[in-house]
Amino acid sequence: MTKFEEKKKEAYEKASMKQFGNADGSRAMRYLLNELENAGLLKEQQALQVVPECVGVAIESLPDHCSAFEAISLIEEKIETLPVENEDWLPVYNWLCEGVENQDIFALAFITGKYEVEKPQLFRLKLKNATISNYYLWLNQATGKVFVDKKFLDWTNHDNVKNIFTEQEIAKISDGAFVNNEAFELVPVEDGE
Repeated sequence: MTKFEEKKKEAYEKASMKQFGNADGSRAMRYLLNELENAGLLKEQQALQVVPECVGVAIESLPDHCSAFEAISLIEEKIETLPVENEDWLPVYNWLCEGVENQDIFALAFITGKYEVEKPQLFRLKLKNATISNYYLWLNQATGKVFVDKKFLDWTNHDNVKNIFTEQEIAKISDGAFVNNEAFELVPVEDGE
Protein backbone atom coordinates (compact mmCIF):
# COMPACT_ATOMS: atom_id res chain seq x y z
CA MET A 1 0.00 0.00 0.00
CA THR A 2 1.42 3.39 -0.97
CA LYS A 3 1.77 6.26 1.51
CA PHE A 4 -1.07 8.09 -0.25
CA GLU A 5 -3.39 5.08 0.09
CA GLU A 6 -2.44 4.69 3.78
CA LYS A 7 -3.29 8.33 4.54
CA LYS A 8 -6.53 8.04 2.62
CA LYS A 9 -7.55 4.89 4.47
CA GLU A 10 -6.65 6.47 7.82
CA ALA A 11 -8.74 9.57 7.04
CA TYR A 12 -11.74 7.46 6.05
CA GLU A 13 -11.39 5.34 9.20
CA LYS A 14 -11.26 8.45 11.41
CA ALA A 15 -14.35 9.83 9.70
CA SER A 16 -16.26 6.57 9.94
CA MET A 17 -15.49 6.29 13.66
CA LYS A 18 -17.40 9.52 14.29
CA GLN A 19 -21.08 9.00 15.04
CA PHE A 20 -23.37 11.12 12.87
CA GLY A 21 -27.11 10.65 12.54
CA ASN A 22 -28.75 10.30 9.14
CA ALA A 23 -30.17 13.80 9.44
CA ASP A 24 -26.67 15.21 9.67
CA GLY A 25 -25.10 13.98 6.42
CA SER A 26 -23.74 17.42 5.62
CA ARG A 27 -21.82 17.61 8.92
CA ALA A 28 -20.39 14.12 8.35
CA MET A 29 -19.30 15.08 4.84
CA ARG A 30 -17.66 18.28 6.10
CA TYR A 31 -15.83 16.24 8.75
CA LEU A 32 -14.63 13.75 6.15
CA LEU A 33 -13.43 16.52 3.85
CA ASN A 34 -11.62 18.13 6.78
CA GLU A 35 -9.92 14.83 7.65
CA LEU A 36 -8.87 14.30 4.03
CA GLU A 37 -7.53 17.85 3.90
CA ASN A 38 -5.61 17.36 7.18
CA ALA A 39 -4.12 14.16 5.80
CA GLY A 40 -2.83 16.14 2.84
CA LEU A 41 -5.16 14.48 0.36
CA LEU A 42 -6.97 17.64 -0.68
CA LYS A 43 -5.07 20.53 -2.13
CA GLU A 44 -5.54 23.92 -0.45
CA GLN A 45 -4.91 25.60 -3.78
CA GLN A 46 -7.81 23.87 -5.51
CA ALA A 47 -9.87 26.29 -7.52
CA LEU A 48 -13.07 27.35 -5.85
CA GLN A 49 -16.34 26.22 -7.38
CA VAL A 50 -17.82 29.09 -9.39
CA VAL A 51 -21.57 29.53 -9.12
CA PRO A 52 -24.04 32.11 -10.43
CA GLU A 53 -25.11 34.78 -7.96
CA CYS A 54 -28.57 33.23 -7.52
CA VAL A 55 -26.96 29.91 -6.54
CA GLY A 56 -24.69 31.62 -4.03
CA VAL A 57 -27.72 33.26 -2.43
CA ALA A 58 -29.50 29.89 -2.36
CA ILE A 59 -26.56 28.15 -0.69
CA GLU A 60 -26.46 30.82 2.02
CA SER A 61 -30.19 30.51 2.70
CA LEU A 62 -30.43 26.71 2.85
CA PRO A 63 -30.22 25.01 6.27
CA ASP A 64 -26.75 23.78 7.27
CA HIS A 65 -28.10 20.45 8.53
CA CYS A 66 -29.18 19.41 5.00
CA SER A 67 -27.13 17.10 2.84
CA ALA A 68 -26.45 18.26 -0.72
CA PHE A 69 -29.10 15.83 -1.96
CA GLU A 70 -31.64 17.23 0.53
CA ALA A 71 -30.76 20.79 -0.51
CA ILE A 72 -31.37 20.04 -4.20
CA SER A 73 -34.59 18.21 -3.33
CA LEU A 74 -35.73 21.21 -1.26
CA ILE A 75 -35.13 23.54 -4.21
CA GLU A 76 -37.11 21.23 -6.49
CA GLU A 77 -39.92 21.01 -3.94
CA LYS A 78 -40.12 24.81 -3.66
CA ILE A 79 -40.59 25.14 -7.42
CA GLU A 80 -43.05 22.28 -7.78
CA THR A 81 -45.30 23.01 -4.79
CA LEU A 82 -45.43 26.83 -4.71
CA PRO A 83 -44.00 28.11 -8.00
CA VAL A 84 -45.39 31.65 -7.72
CA GLU A 85 -44.27 32.21 -4.12
CA ASN A 86 -40.84 30.74 -4.90
CA GLU A 87 -40.21 32.27 -8.33
CA ASP A 88 -36.86 33.64 -7.11
CA TRP A 89 -35.71 30.00 -6.78
CA LEU A 90 -36.51 29.24 -10.44
CA PRO A 91 -33.12 30.41 -11.83
CA VAL A 92 -31.38 28.16 -9.28
CA TYR A 93 -33.57 25.20 -10.25
CA ASN A 94 -33.04 25.84 -13.97
CA TRP A 95 -29.26 26.06 -13.47
CA LEU A 96 -29.29 22.73 -11.58
CA CYS A 97 -31.34 21.15 -14.40
CA GLU A 98 -28.77 22.19 -17.04
CA GLY A 99 -26.67 19.13 -16.27
CA VAL A 100 -24.86 16.88 -13.86
CA GLU A 101 -21.83 19.21 -13.89
CA ASN A 102 -23.88 21.99 -12.29
CA GLN A 103 -25.28 19.58 -9.72
CA ASP A 104 -21.74 18.47 -8.84
CA ILE A 105 -20.59 22.09 -8.56
CA PHE A 106 -23.56 22.86 -6.32
CA ALA A 107 -22.93 19.82 -4.11
CA LEU A 108 -19.25 20.68 -3.60
CA ALA A 109 -20.00 24.34 -2.97
CA PHE A 110 -22.79 23.48 -0.53
CA ILE A 111 -20.86 20.79 1.35
CA THR A 112 -17.58 22.64 1.67
CA GLY A 113 -18.99 26.15 1.88
CA LYS A 114 -16.11 27.16 -0.39
CA TYR A 115 -17.21 28.77 -3.63
CA GLU A 116 -16.95 31.93 -5.65
CA VAL A 117 -19.88 33.84 -7.11
CA GLU A 118 -19.37 34.58 -10.79
CA LYS A 119 -19.63 38.14 -11.93
CA PRO A 120 -22.16 38.38 -14.74
CA GLN A 121 -21.10 40.19 -17.91
CA LEU A 122 -22.72 43.61 -18.06
CA PHE A 123 -23.75 45.44 -21.23
CA ARG A 124 -25.06 48.72 -22.50
CA LEU A 125 -27.38 48.87 -25.51
CA LYS A 126 -26.00 51.48 -27.91
CA LEU A 127 -28.20 52.91 -30.61
CA LYS A 128 -26.75 52.09 -34.05
CA ASN A 129 -26.65 54.46 -36.99
CA ALA A 130 -27.86 57.44 -34.99
CA THR A 131 -27.14 60.90 -36.36
CA ILE A 132 -25.85 61.81 -32.92
CA SER A 133 -23.39 59.28 -31.50
CA ASN A 134 -23.21 57.79 -28.02
CA TYR A 135 -26.91 57.32 -27.40
CA TYR A 136 -27.88 54.38 -25.25
CA LEU A 137 -31.00 52.63 -24.03
CA TRP A 138 -32.10 53.62 -20.53
CA LEU A 139 -34.71 51.89 -18.37
CA ASN A 140 -36.84 53.42 -15.66
CA GLN A 141 -37.11 50.42 -13.35
CA ALA A 142 -40.08 51.85 -11.45
CA THR A 143 -42.27 52.27 -14.54
CA GLY A 144 -40.67 49.80 -16.97
CA LYS A 145 -40.47 52.54 -19.63
CA VAL A 146 -37.43 52.79 -21.87
CA PHE A 147 -35.87 55.78 -23.57
CA VAL A 148 -32.73 56.61 -25.49
CA ASP A 149 -30.33 59.26 -24.29
CA LYS A 150 -26.63 60.00 -23.75
CA LYS A 151 -24.48 57.50 -21.92
CA PHE A 152 -23.54 59.68 -18.96
CA LEU A 153 -26.38 61.63 -17.41
CA ASP A 154 -26.82 62.81 -13.85
CA TRP A 155 -30.05 61.21 -12.68
CA THR A 156 -31.64 62.02 -9.35
CA ASN A 157 -34.36 59.42 -9.69
CA HIS A 158 -33.67 57.33 -6.56
CA ASP A 159 -31.56 54.91 -8.65
CA ASN A 160 -34.62 53.83 -10.64
CA VAL A 161 -32.97 54.71 -13.96
CA LYS A 162 -30.18 52.56 -15.35
CA ASN A 163 -28.40 51.77 -18.60
CA ILE A 164 -26.19 48.83 -17.60
CA PHE A 165 -27.76 45.37 -17.81
CA THR A 166 -27.06 41.65 -17.69
CA GLU A 167 -28.25 39.57 -20.64
CA GLN A 168 -31.10 38.25 -18.47
CA GLU A 169 -32.21 41.80 -17.67
CA ILE A 170 -32.11 42.74 -21.36
CA ALA A 171 -34.37 39.76 -22.12
CA LYS A 172 -36.94 41.12 -19.65
CA ILE A 173 -37.00 44.71 -20.96
CA SER A 174 -40.21 45.26 -22.92
CA ASP A 175 -40.80 41.50 -23.06
CA GLY A 176 -37.55 40.80 -24.92
CA ALA A 177 -37.91 43.54 -27.52
CA PHE A 178 -34.21 44.39 -27.31
CA VAL A 179 -32.78 40.88 -27.64
CA ASN A 180 -31.07 40.71 -31.05
CA ASN A 181 -32.64 44.07 -31.91
CA GLU A 182 -30.85 45.31 -35.05
CA ALA A 183 -31.25 48.96 -34.02
CA PHE A 184 -28.97 48.42 -31.00
CA GLU A 185 -25.59 46.88 -30.41
CA LEU A 186 -24.45 45.22 -27.20
CA VAL A 187 -21.46 47.04 -25.74
CA PRO A 188 -19.68 45.13 -22.96
CA VAL A 189 -19.06 47.14 -19.79
CA GLU A 190 -15.51 46.92 -18.51
CA ASP A 191 -14.74 46.47 -14.77
CA GLY A 192 -14.77 49.78 -12.92
CA GLU A 193 -16.69 51.56 -15.68
